[in-house]
Amino acid sequence: MSKNALFNLINARKSLEHFKVPDHVHLLKRTDRLGTDYFLFELPLEDDPVIGEYRLTSHHLSVYAAPISKLDYKSQYHYTAYFEKGGNQYRLHVYFDSRDYYFTYPAFAEILAENEFKPINCREHDAAFTLLADTATRELIATLRESQALVLKSLETQYDELEARILVLSQNIQLNKPAYLSTLQQQIECLKQIALYSNNPSLIDRKINWLRITETNIESMVFPNERDEEATSSEEDSKAEKIERKSTKAKKGTGYQATHFKSHAAKKSLTTEVGHKECFSTLIQQLNSRAVQCQSVSDEILVNQVEKLYLDALGLEWVLETKHHYEVTLKDLNDISVLQNKIKRLGIGLLQRTLIREHYESAAKLTSFYKMLPESIVLFSLQNYNDKLLDFLLKNQIFPHNFRNFTLGKVEYPSIVDYCFRNSTTEVRTLNCLDILVKNGISLLDVESSSGLPFAAILLLSPSHPLREVLEHNADLTINNPLFYKQLNQVLRLISAKSTCSSDRRVEINTLITSNLRKIELLKNHIHVSESENVPHYLEEMLGEQMIKQLRDDPQIRYYQSSIEERATLLIRKLPRIHHKAILGLTHVNFELIGNSLNRIQNFAQAPSFDEIQRDVVKQQILILELFDLRDEFVDKEALLDGVIRHQRKPTRDQKKIIARVKEISKRIGEIQDLIVVPENDSKQAMQDKSANALLDIAKAIKGVNQFFSVAAKASSESGSSSSTVDVSQTFIAFWGAIESTRPDQSSSSSDDDNDQNNNCRIS
Repeated sequence: MSKNALFNLINARKSLEHFKVPDHVHLLKRTDRLGTDYFLFELPLEDDPVIGEYRLTSHHLSVYAAPISKLDYKSQYHYTAYFEKGGNQYRLHVYFDSRDYYFTYPAFAEILAENEFKPINCREHDAAFTLLADTATRELIATLRESQALVLKSLETQYDELEARILVLSQNIQLNKPAYLSTLQQQIECLKQIALYSNNPSLIDRKINWLRITETNIESMVFPNERDEEATSSEEDSKAEKIERKSTKAKKGTGYQATHFKSHAAKKSLTTEVGHKECFSTLIQQLNSRAVQCQSVSDEILVNQVEKLYLDALGLEWVLETKHHYEVTLKDLNDISVLQNKIKRLGIGLLQRTLIREHYESAAKLTSFYKMLPESIVLFSLQNYNDKLLDFLLKNQIFPHNFRNFTLGKVEYPSIVDYCFRNSTTEVRTLNCLDILVKNGISLLDVESSSGLPFAAILLLSPSHPLREVLEHNADLTINNPLFYKQLNQVLRLISAKSTCSSDRRVEINTLITSNLRKIELLKNHIHVSESENVPHYLEEMLGEQMIKQLRDDPQIRYYQSSIEERATLLIRKLPRIHHKAILGLTHVNFELIGNSLNRIQNFAQAPSFDEIQRDVVKQQILILELFDLRDEFVDKEALLDGVIRHQRKPTRDQKKIIARVKEISKRIGEIQDLIVVPENDSKQAMQDKSANALLDIAKAIKGVNQFFSVAAKASSESGSSSSTVDVSQTFIAFWGAIESTRPDQSSSSSDDDNDQNNNCRIS
């Protein structure tokens, strides 16, 4: 199935009771030249609009099954319009995300031939283009979103019914284990359906993952009646083994001994593995104790503790995914969820208090909870005209710049700019809030609902307006910028051409257009202000940069990153200084190279999603942790082996075991290298990571370690021989020195970057 929720909704329309589209919109299913399926909604033409000298000839909305370009990768649908000017044809694309916000400038191009386009820089038309796209698609998108909401509500009701049944069955899990597992599987299937139609499938996928962890642990639980069955089976196996032994004794040779010891070793190994399991509830209790302590400390202390506490709570879940030596009960699984929610509420409450008190330095330490803040914090900032809080929320992208359609004081507002205008009087001025909005890139060219005019036009037509000063405060972006007037004029012409525009309003608009043209000439002749090419930060964030931010903020990546750093700190204390740089070099994920690699993707149908990249980064982090564990394990064995080789002694049985274990370590390190570093021509490559270069020469170093093994083996078999000795310390200095030599110098020239192209990290 597609990862596009809107495509899945439309694709399943025949089986959905709630699906509908406006009567005047025609739906077609198409396949593009690369073989990607998409749905096309033909939109009706109204008023024969003209933007600049470009006359609209047709337009439609497209919803693709898979991305075919960088912008499609981030968008859920896009608006396409075709224009004509002087016999030439032009195409416009405006891209919208799952929140129905356009997230980049409109893409306008001349059509030279089939599938051949020449980009046109029409910045002065951008505001008119986005207004056209928003107006043309508004009714259709509202209808589709209504259908989507009804479908999700129906599925969520089914899930809630299953959840209620699960709670009943969990009262006696020993008796209800089969029914519990069956219901759990139904929940997973229901969530898969919800994920298909959800605009935020990552949250659903996490639920699914947690249910699978629960399922795995419930299946592995052994209750008394099951133990009786196992005991009976064990007795039967024992009888069979006795018969086999009698039969074996009758035979000549040493076959019995070999079979006996092999069987005994296998049973011993299995027993050891099972017996090693620890009680998982102990970890939960320890973390819960920390959470209880945090509830009683002051906010000044809590702000430095709750972030780590929350990541550790999430870490309990991830530990269950990667390690299987814990004894887990159903109560443990429920307790983890309760504990995570308790700490989450603790962090969200703390963040809200710090923001309300305007302690922004403290709030900056609580980034894990930014996306969890309720919409009410935005409404609080508006209701209290708190411009500093509004600025913090915008700069940290805690809410979108195009925040729309909210209710405050039982009044509905289409946008935050609209709120500022409708609540600004001579007594209560929202000037500071509006000033912050403009400085953060929010446009004044959107249309005010009651007057039908752009907000900027309202200010220019009303010199005494309480918010008029916002134009002077941001003169470089507005009244001292020719582009501001050009874009405003294009929007005004589009409004004036509508059949619904009254004659009086049309006269007013034309007068303002003429005034704006004079100001443009004055600016050109007397104020030499270039049309700024700077764009708001949120519009600059394309695929790679946006992905970097998501990866940096991802709780699971941050948890493992913290674990790696702690583990490295402990490990380097045991190692000579010459090895420190290599170890520390493996503690960082080079997010910039991930972004750069993503931005170079050409085949967007095969581009990995954020979840896929996130999983791959986590896999690599787990491998790095394992690598550190292997190096740490060797530290304890190094001195013993060094003594064996230096003094030419025949190894004891225990020393032989150590030698065998070192060989296993060597082999596993080689496997880790193969898992992390892949050749450049790997078809699955999607990112590069300089930290992986620290592993590139491990294979060569292993060759030196294997030489060490050969000498060790010779020493163990030829006591008193004259074989040359090997300094194990020097061997591992060479081993980790090879890693250090592959670390890139931060001050290196571009040639170093060229060398980085030779190896890539895998995303699968």
